[in-house]
Amino acid sequence: MAIYPLKVWIVIIGMLIFGTSSTLTGKGMSQFDIVPCAGCPPIKFSHPYVQTLFMFIGEFLCLGLYFLIDFINKKKGVADTKLKEGKVFYKFWPHVFLFLVPTACDTAASTLYNVGLYFSIASVYQILRNVRVIFVALLSLCIWRDFRVKFDLPQVFGLVVLFLGATLVALSAIVFGTADSTAVSPILGVVLTILGCLFSALFYCSEELFLRKIQTTGLMGVGNEGGWGIIIYAILLPIFNTVTDPFSSKNPKEVFDNLSHWVYQMGQSVPEIIIHIAYSFSAMGFNYSGMEVTNNVSAAARSTFDACRVILVWVVSLIVGWETWENKKQFLQIAGFVLVTFGVLTYNNIVRVIPFLRESNKIIWGRPCSKLPKVEPIEAEMQPATENNEINVFRSSTVPLVDEEAKD
Repeated sequence: MAIYPLKVWIVIIGMLIFGTSSTLTGKGMSQFDIVPCAGCPPIKFSHPYVQTLFMFIGEFLCLGLYFLIDFINKKKGVADTKLKEGKVFYKFWPHVFLFLVPTACDTAASTLYNVGLYFSIASVYQILRNVRVIFVALLSLCIWRDFRVKFDLPQVFGLVVLFLGATLVALSAIVFGTADSTAVSPILGVVLTILGCLFSALFYCSEELFLRKIQTTGLMGVGNEGGWGIIIYAILLPIFNTVTDPFSSKNPKEVFDNLSHWVYQMGQSVPEIIIHIAYSFSAMGFNYSGMEVTNNVSAAARSTFDACRVILVWVVSLIVGWETWENKKQFLQIAGFVLVTFGVLTYNNIVRVIPFLRESNKIIWGRPCSKLPKVEPIEAEMQPATENNEINVFRSSTVPLVDEEAKD
């Protein structure tokens, strides 16, 4: 754990905890049968698009927390954070519009994820989301020069192993998923989740692109994205309330999201209200901690560490009965989880069993399975690129040159 400072590990662990809660509460919403109108028979609570709106509401709540902390700091006379080299302080105008780009990508990704989660098993969905790590890495290679310099054989190996693990999980969902009562359509769930991964990668990379230029806190950034998300869904939900859903196999006239049904069902179920509130706060914590990881490390590191929360989702799903233990299916899932975890740890140089090819990385990390050098990569002072495109070698091989200190 020496490659990152303690405060970075704290936000990484927070991201895993809140991310697990977000997945479980999101899946929990669809586990109730509730009457949609007076005199109607109970039906499955299925409102993935309203669910995405509540995610953005949770993100928007970050602004309230930001202003509260800012007010307390001013009362205590806490000095403002110094401007870091190569950045400008966040200003509402015009920087608020920069967050519209990642929000649009996040809207597409979250919508596809929530629909995919409805059709899938929670743990299978969670492992399949790890495919976005590959998309993030490919985009980062195209965008960031410093990322290309540090990308080495362990990162290639980690991505390949992670992909193999996700493939095993996808096979378990397709081959054995039809017997699971919580998986409405495993194949469709896999396809939608992978499409969501592509937009999620665009979200991560576009967010990092702006965070490299603007100095702001995770609370302000996530709050901006939440505000834009609410505006976008205020436009989309009335459309979803009238357009026929092509994915519906039970009712050919069913719309994407019947808002009147959602309102009535919420009024009939206190547990649904509690889960919606818990989901919003989970989304708030997850997106804030995730943005802090991007702010202090990189989008690639954020996406790889996020892959590790799958075991928590899987264990809880078994405990609450959302999944049943079937030897063949669980064997594939466990094998996939082991591969995914090993790939993530290798990619981030936490497990170092694959040799480096670049001389600069050999100097930093040494030989496989050896002790880390006394100079810790992530804590060394950042040196900007020179005119000769020289990069400071005392950095993690997966960490672009961004700020080392967590934002206040």
